[in-house]
Amino acid sequence: MEPIDQIAGAGELQRLLERSERAHTDGGAADGRDQAELALALARRHGERGAEARALLLKGQHEFRLGHGEGALRSLTRAAELFLELGDDRGRSEALARTVLALHSLGQSQQALEVSELAVQCARRCGDRAALALAYASAGTAHDAVGDHAAALAATDLACDLAHESGDQSAIFSALNNRVVDLLGLAAAAQQGDGGERRRSVERAIEAGERALAVAQQLGAYQQVLALVNLGEALRVAGRLEEAHRMCSAAATRAKVNGFRSLFFSARETCARVAQSDARLVEAATMFERLLFDATQAGEVQVQLQTLRSLSEVHRDSGDHRLALAYLEQFCELEQRRRSTLAETRARMLSDRIELERLQRATELATRDAEAERARARDLEQQKRALQQRTEELLRRADQDSLTGLWNRGYAERVLPQLLRAAREHAAPVSVLMVDADHFKAVNDGYGHNAGDEVLRRIAGLMSAQLRPVDTVARYGGEEFIVVLPGASAQDAGALAERLCAAVGDAAWDVVVAGGTPTISVGVASAWPDEMVTLGAEELALRLVARADAALYQAKRAGRNRVVATGA
Repeated sequence: MEPIDQIAGAGELQRLLERSERAHTDGGAADGRDQAELALALARRHGERGAEARALLLKGQHEFRLGHGEGALRSLTRAAELFLELGDDRGRSEALARTVLALHSLGQSQQALEVSELAVQCARRCGDRAALALAYASAGTAHDAVGDHAAALAATDLACDLAHESGDQSAIFSALNNRVVDLLGLAAAAQQGDGGERRRSVERAIEAGERALAVAQQLGAYQQVLALVNLGEALRVAGRLEEAHRMCSAAATRAKVNGFRSLFFSARETCARVAQSDARLVEAATMFERLLFDATQAGEVQVQLQTLRSLSEVHRDSGDHRLALAYLEQFCELEQRRRSTLAETRARMLSDRIELERLQRATELATRDAEAERARARDLEQQKRALQQRTEELLRRADQDSLTGLWNRGYAERVLPQLLRAAREHAAPVSVLMVDADHFKAVNDGYGHNAGDEVLRRIAGLMSAQLRPVDTVARYGGEEFIVVLPGASAQDAGALAERLCAAVGDAAWDVVVAGGTPTISVGVASAWPDEMVTLGAEELALRLVARADAALYQAKRAGRNRVVATGA
C-alpha cells in the first residue's frame, strides 16, 4: 500500500478527520458525515486502520444526529471492531457507548443494555475517567429504556461524578443530559404513587437540565438543541407550560436549520404535548397529525408510534372515542410491523455478531501473546526499579551517619564546594557553622556512652528543626557537627547559631542526663562573592571550615555555650 505521507496533499486524511470533528461540534452533521466518508475512503486506500476506525466513529455519530439509525449502527459497530483489533480500549468504549444510543433509537433495548456493559468494561480497562463517564451515561440510557429507572439514575449519577473529575465538558454534558431523562422516567414511574417523590424527581430533572444547557453553550449546536428539548420536557411535566413551549419552539427552529431530524421531531412532539397538557386539545391534535404525516414521510417509525399513541389519548380526552380507537388500532398495526422489521434487523445483527466473535477470537490470541510479552517487560522494569532503589539506598547509607541519621563528614566535604560554585554564579554569600557539644566527655564518663549517644541524637534533631530545607547539617566527627548555609550572610548565620544554642540549652534533658543540661558552642565563618572569585571552590571550602573551626575554639576558650563569628 502507498504510504500515507507520500500521497498528494500530505496530511489530507488528518485534515478531513479534523473537519469532521469540527462539524460534530458546530452542528453541521451532513457536512461532517461527508468529510468522514472521504476520510474513510482515504484511510482504507492506504491501510491506516486507526484513522479508519476514527472515521467510522465520526460517520456513525453524524448519521445518528441525522436520524439514520441503522446506518449509524453499522458504522459504529465496525468502528468498535476495528478498535478491538487495534487494542484501543479508549476508542472501543466510545464506539460502544455511541452504539447504545443507536440501538436505543431502533428500539433494541435489551441489546443496548448488553452493549453498555461492554462499554463500561472497556472504559475501566483504559482507566480514562471521561470514557468511563460516557460509558456509564450510555448504561443509564439502556437501563431507562428497559424500565429500570433506579439503576438508570444510579449509573447516570456515577457518570456525572466521573465526568466532573475528568473535566471533559462533552462527558459532563452527556451525563447531565441523561440525568434529565432518567429523573423524568423516575417521576413517571412514581406518578401513581408518592406525589412528593414525583415532584422532587421533576425538580431535580429541571436543575440537571439547566446545568446541561449551560454546559452546552460551550460545546455545539447539537448539544444546545438536545438540552433545550429535554429541559422543555422537564418544564412541561412540572406544569411550567409557557417556559416549556418557548424552549421547545426554539429547539425545533434550530434543529430544522441544522438538519437534526430526530431532534426536530422530538421538539415538535414536546410542543404538541405542551398544548395537550394545557387542555388545548384541538390544537394538540392538529400538531400531532402534522407530526404523524412528516414522520411517516421520513420513515421515522418510533416517532409515528409515539404520535399515534398521543393522538389516541388526545381524542379520548376530548370525548371522541371513535377516533381514539382508530388511532390505537393504527398504533397496534404499526407496532406489529415494527416488531417484524426489528426481527429482521436483529437477524442481520446476529450475523454481524458471529463475524465479530470470529474476529475477536483471532484478536484474543494475538492479545494474549502481546500481554505475555508486556508482562515480561513489566517484570524487567520492576526489577530495574528495585535495583535502582537499592543502589540509591546504599549510596545514601554510605553518606549517612548511622548514629544521628545526619549526613556524614564525607558528604559535607563534597557538597560544600558545589554550594560555593552555585553561590558564585548567583553572587550570593555562604556561611558555615562548626558546632561542638560542650563537656561531652563528662557526659560519657558520668552517665555512660548510651546517654552520650542519645545526647548527640537529640542535638542533631534540635538543630535540624531550626534549619531550612536548603541547609545541610552533618556530623563532622565525635561530638562535632558542621552546618552549611547557602545564601546566608554572617549576620544571618550568627542569628541562627544563637537560636541553635538556645534550642539545645532550653531542651528538657532530665530523662537523658538527670540533673545535667548539655550545651553547645558554635563557630561562624562566611564567604562573600568577591572572595569566591579569587579562590577555587575546593580551596575556599577548606579555608571556610578552618575559619569556622578556629571561631569554635575561641567560643570554647571563652567559656562555652556561646557563639563566636570570625571574618576573613
